[in-house]
Amino acid sequence: MSIENISIILAGTKHPGNIGSAARAMFNMGFRDLVLAAPRCRIDEESYRLAKSGGGVLDAARTCRSLKSAVRGLSLLAGTTGKSGGYRTPARAPRSVAPRLLEIAARQRIGI
Repeated sequence: MSIENISIILAGTKHPGNIGSAARAMFNMGFRDLVLAAPRCRIDEESYRLAKSGGGVLDAARTCRSLKSAVRGLSLLAGTTGKSGGYRTPARAPRSVAPRLLEIAARQRIGI
């Protein structure tokens, strides 16, 4: 497994607390590469408060002006959502796609 090749990308984030919460979850699972694509807020005290031990993830976070620039150089991009219906294709459970993502990340850079 090579989670070093996995970037977690947050697109258009509106609330600093969401960035901190993501950093905390990332730290707890061993992920370190956080990319903010066209964020609508900045990392602030609330971000660090909610990140807890994930402050280092916030310190190393990269900001890109667009989602297009954030995904440059990735071999695969896996999108996530809490919504269903509409124009969205049928969703798959994270447990069903995780093995494939890890297989690809063993040799190429991917984004989630």
